Amino acid sequence: MHLVNKIVLGTAQFGLKYGVNNESGKPSLGSVFEILNETYSRGIRILDTAEAYGDAHGIIGEFHRANSKKIFKTISKLPHDFKGDFEDKIELYLRQLSIDFLEALMFHSYQSYEHHREKMDRMIRARNDGKIKFLGVSVYTNKEAKA
Repeated sequence: MHLVNKIVLGTAQFGLKYGVNNESGKPSLGSVFEILNETYSRGIRILDTAEAYGDAHGIIGEFHRANSKKIFKTISKLPHDFKGDFEDKIELYLRQLSIDFLEALMFHSYQSYEHHREKMDRMIRARNDGKIKFLGVSVYTNKEAKA
C-alpha cells in the first residue's frame, strides 16, 4: 500500500475560519476546488468532514457534482449534541456530499458516543443497508481509546 493511501484531507477550514494560525479565514469556493483537484491528482482519495464544520458538506458536494469523475471517499462525524432522526441525518449528509454512501460515520467525541449509545443499533442497520461502510468514534485520550 502506498503511503498516499493512508492520508486523509481534513476539511474543517472549507466551512469555517479554522486553525490557530489561520490569518486568511475560510478559503473561497475556487480555492477549495483547487485544493481538492490537487489532492485528487496526488492520489489522496479520502476526506474527513463533519456537520460541525460549517458548510463543508455542501462545498464538498458542489465539488462532486462539478467533478463526477473525482468522487472522494468521505468520513463524517455526527454533532456532539445530536438530536433527531438518525436515518434522516444520514440521508441529509449523502445529499449534501453528493455521494452514495459514507466511508465512515463517527461520533465526534467519546462523550457524544457515551450519550448516544442507543443509536448504535440504527448505525449498524445503516451500515448493513450500505449507507455507511465503517462506524467509529473520535477519541482524544488513551483512556477513551481503551474504553
